[in-house]
Parts: sequence; structure tokens; C-alpha cells
Amino acid sequence: MLKDDNSKGSDLRRAGSLQLLVELINYYHIPVTKELFLASINSKNAKEQYAALEGLENYYNLTEDEITADLAQNLTLIIKETEDRSVASTCLQIQINAGIINEMTAISEIGKWKVDHYK
Repeated sequence: MLKDDNSKGSDLRRAGSLQLLVELINYYHIPVTKELFLASINSKNAKEQYAALEGLENYYNLTEDEITADLAQNLTLIIKETEDRSVASTCLQIQINAGIINEMTAISEIGKWKVDHYK
């Protein structure tokens, strides 16, 4: 887990660190990345959360790992709670990359999200 030292720059450093890992896993096998991404997907810091979700999207695109039921539930909860379409679509893309939903299901889910969030 990336430490929060409660300084003004801590949020920025954690988000930046995750973003760097998102790029690095395209070229290097870094065993701890999945755990770091998972630890940050519920962050109150929007940039850290988005970087963590991008990391998981990339991770499941590059690996054959199966997604856990807990993670799938967490992603569904994030989709319901977020007001940010990018966050919602990234959560859906993670599920597509992990093979638990297809693109048509994701299109349907983002349509439901838009109805609930664009009033």
C-alpha cells in the first residue's frame, strides 16, 4: 500500500506512482502491482482511484488472471457511486479484459449508468 503522510503532496505522489506503474507493467513484470492497484481503487483521491483502475485495466489486459467475486462486486459498487463516466467505463473495461462480461453488456451497463447519473 502506498503510504499517506497527510501532506499536501501525498495525494499527488500516490497517484503519480500508480500512473508510473500503469506504464511500466507494459514492459516489465512487477509482482506487487496488482495489490497496489487493488489497495487504491476505493481511494477518496479521484486521481489515485482512477490511476489504480487504469492499472487494473492494463493488468487484466496483459494477464490471464481471473477476477475475484469481491473485486467484481467492488467494481459494480464503484460504477453505481461514481459521477465520473471515465471511472465507470474503466471499471467495465476491467471486467471485459478479465473475461467476465462482453462489450455488449458493458454498453448496456454504461447506458444504465448514464440514465442514473445524467438527469
